[in-house]
Amino acid sequence: MTTGRTLRTQFFGADAEHAFRGVIAGLLSGVLTSAVGTSLALAFFTGPLEPHLPAAIGAILASTIVLALAGALFSAIPAVMVAQEIPIAALGIVLSSLIAAGLTPAETLPTAIAAGMLAALLTGALFLVAGQLRLSRYLRFLPLPVMGGYLAGLGWLLFSAGFGTIMGIGPSLDALPLLADPILASQLAIAAGFAAAIHAIQRISSSRIAAPLAIIAGFALFHLVIALAGIPREDLVASGWMLAGIDSSGPLWPPLLPQDFAQVRWDVIAWQAPALLAIPLVSAVALIINLNGIELLAGRDADLDRELRVAGLGSLLAALAMGVPGFQSTTHTALSFRFDAALRSVGVVIALVCTSLLVLGGDLLALLPAPLCAGLLFWLAINFIDTWIIQAFRKYSPLEFALTLGTVLVIALSGFLNGVLFGLVGAVILFVASYSRLRVIGQVLSGRDYHSGVGSRPPYRPILVAHGEEILVLRLSGFLFFGSATQLRQQVQHLLRGKDGRIRHLILDFRQVTGVDASAIQSFSRLFAAVDGAGVQVTLTKIAPEHLARFARSGLPLEGAHVAVIPEFDDALRAAEFEVIGRHAPHVLAHGEAVLHTHLEALLGSGHLAEAIEPHFQRVVLKANETIIDQGAREDDIFIIVSGTARVEARGPDGRRIRLTTLGPGAIIGELSYYLKAPRTASVVAETEVEAWQLSAEKLDWLDAERPQIAIILHRGMARMLAERVSATSRLVQILAG
Repeated sequence: MTTGRTLRTQFFGADAEHAFRGVIAGLLSGVLTSAVGTSLALAFFTGPLEPHLPAAIGAILASTIVLALAGALFSAIPAVMVAQEIPIAALGIVLSSLIAAGLTPAETLPTAIAAGMLAALLTGALFLVAGQLRLSRYLRFLPLPVMGGYLAGLGWLLFSAGFGTIMGIGPSLDALPLLADPILASQLAIAAGFAAAIHAIQRISSSRIAAPLAIIAGFALFHLVIALAGIPREDLVASGWMLAGIDSSGPLWPPLLPQDFAQVRWDVIAWQAPALLAIPLVSAVALIINLNGIELLAGRDADLDRELRVAGLGSLLAALAMGVPGFQSTTHTALSFRFDAALRSVGVVIALVCTSLLVLGGDLLALLPAPLCAGLLFWLAINFIDTWIIQAFRKYSPLEFALTLGTVLVIALSGFLNGVLFGLVGAVILFVASYSRLRVIGQVLSGRDYHSGVGSRPPYRPILVAHGEEILVLRLSGFLFFGSATQLRQQVQHLLRGKDGRIRHLILDFRQVTGVDASAIQSFSRLFAAVDGAGVQVTLTKIAPEHLARFARSGLPLEGAHVAVIPEFDDALRAAEFEVIGRHAPHVLAHGEAVLHTHLEALLGSGHLAEAIEPHFQRVVLKANETIIDQGAREDDIFIIVSGTARVEARGPDGRRIRLTTLGPGAIIGELSYYLKAPRTASVVAETEVEAWQLSAEKLDWLDAERPQIAIILHRGMARMLAERVSATSRLVQILAG
C-alpha cells in the first residue's frame, strides 16, 4: 500500500493542485518542444528533402514521445527527456552530405530516416554501456575545447539554417540583394529581434522558465496580431509569413513502411561514419552538462550512471520509433521545477501533446510562423556561440580558445568533418605541449640532507653531511612519454652541469610514475649515455614490473657498469651512501661493522668513555628473518647494530605488515621504549645475519646508580642522537615543502 501511494505521489503529486501544476508544465513543455522540433526539421529538410518535411517532424515528435515516457518512468530525479537540438543539428550535417551524394527521389527519405535511426542507435548504445560500466566520470574528461568548437560550429550551422528558412539561401554575398525586398527584410528583422529578446530575457531573468514562456508568448502574440488584422492564412503562406509545404491531409507518422527500407543506401551512409560517430560523443558532452544543471535545480546529486542508462534506453526506443537521439533537458526540467511540479506526470503529458500532433497531422503545425521558427534557430545559435565562444574566451587559456575558434572557422569554411579533424589534431598537439610542461621531477633531494635508515646513524652521518651532495635523488611523477622524458633528460643534464661534476650517484625513484611509453625509452637511452660519459652511477628504484617489462622489450639494458635496478628505495640509497663513505672514510667501513667501540665513540664523543661502557654490552647474533624487537612487547633493552641489515615494520589493524625503513651498522634501536616505559611501537627483523650489542635496562639502571657520570654522558649521547633525528626530519620536511 505504501509503495502504491508513493508511486501515485511521484506521478500526480500530493494533491489535486500539485497534479494540476504538473499538467500545465507538461502542456507548456509539449508545445515548446514541438515548436523547436518543427524549426529544426524545417532547417535541415531542405532541397530534395523538403517534400518529406512532415516525415521529419513526425520522426522528431515520435522520438519525444518515447523519450518523455522513458524519463517519466525511470529517471530518478525525475528529469524530462525530449529530442534534443544538438544531435538533431549534428544529424543535419549528415543529411546535407547525403543530399550531395545524388540519391534518387525514392532513396532520399529512407536513407535520411535510416541515418537518424542509426544515430539514435549509436547514441543509445554509448549511453547504455557507459552507464552500465559506470563511466560517467570519464565522460567529463572529453577534450572540452574541441567539443566546444564543435558545438559552436553547430551554432553557426543553426544560424545558417534560420537564415535560409527566410531567405531561401544561406548567408553569403549572393543573399545581399535579397535584403532589398521589404518583406524578406522585415521577416529577417522579426526573427532576429525575437531571438535577441529571448536571449536577453534568458540572461536577465534568474528563472529558467522565463525564456520558454517568452517563446510561447511570442507565438501567441503573432497569432493575436494576425487575427486582429484579419489576414487570410493563404496570403500569409504566399508571402512567406507562415510555413508552407506541411501536408495536413494525414498523420505525420510513421515516416516509412517496412518495404521502404529496401531503398536505403547503406553504402552512402557508411561514408558518413565519422560524422555519425561524432553524434554520440557530442551528445555525451551535452548530456553531462545538462545533468550538472539538473543537479543544481534539484539541489542534490544525481546518479549520473543511472541517468545515462535511462537516456540510453530512451534513444534506443527512439531508434525503434524511426526517430532521432535525445536525452535529459535542462530547460524542460527547469519548467517543471519552476511550477513546483517535479512529477513523472510531466513527461506523460508531453508524450500526450506530441501524440495529439502526430494524430492530427499538420493542421496544428501549419500554424507556426516562419519568422518565429527562424528566430528559434537564431536563438539556439546564439546560445551555442555565447556559451562556447564568448564565455569560453574568459574561461579558456589562449591556446585552448584558439583551438575552439579555429575549429569553428574550419567548420564554417571547409565543412564539418574537416573542422572536427582539425580540432582533434589540435587537441593532441595541445595535450602534448601542456603535459610536457608539467614537472616530471616531483622532488630533487641531496644525499647530504636525505639519508637512508643506515646513513642517518653515527658514525656515517658526518661523512654524508660533508660529501652527500655526490648523491642526487630524483622522485619522478606522472606519465613518461617523449615530451616529459625529454624534459627529464634535459633537466638531469642541467643538474649535472650545475654540480660541477660532483654528482657520482643518480637515483631515479619511479614510485609515482603512472606509465612509460616507447618514445620515453629512447630518451632514457640518451640519458644513460650522457651520465655514463660523466661517470655517474644510475639506479632505478621502486619501478613497477610492467615498466621494467617495457624497458626489457625495448632492448635497453638496465644492468651494467653504470646502470642498476634496486627494488627498494632505502636499499638503493644505502648502496650509494656506502660507496661515498668507502671513498672518503674507508676506515669507518673497515672497522665500523665489526667493532662496537667505533660506534660508541661516535655516540659518546670519547674513546675513553666508550672503553668504560663497552663491558656492559652483551653480543647477540641473529640469523636472517629472526626478530630483534617485537611490536607490542613490553621490553626496554637497547641494541646497537654493528653488522648486517634489519628492516623496521609495523602491523596494521588488519594484521598486514608495512615496511617502514631499513637499518644497518650504527643503528640504535629500542631507546624509545626504555625512556617512555611503553610497549615496542614497531618490529625490527633481521634481513641478513645481524651482529648487535645489547644493553639491558637493568645494566643501564645500574649505571645510573653506580656510575652516574658515565650514565649521564650516555644519556646525553642518546639525547643528541634523537635531536639530530628530529633536526634531520625537520630539514627534510622543509626541503619537501619547498
